[in-house]
Amino acid sequence: MSIGINIRRKNTNRFYFFIFKFILRTN
Repeated sequence: MSIGINIRRKNTNRFYFFIFKFILRTN
């Protein structure tokens, strides 16, 4: 899990952008 957290920390902007795009696509 620590590795996943590290990756998320490094790609925080990318992760949030992906979620935002996914939400927009869902709507």
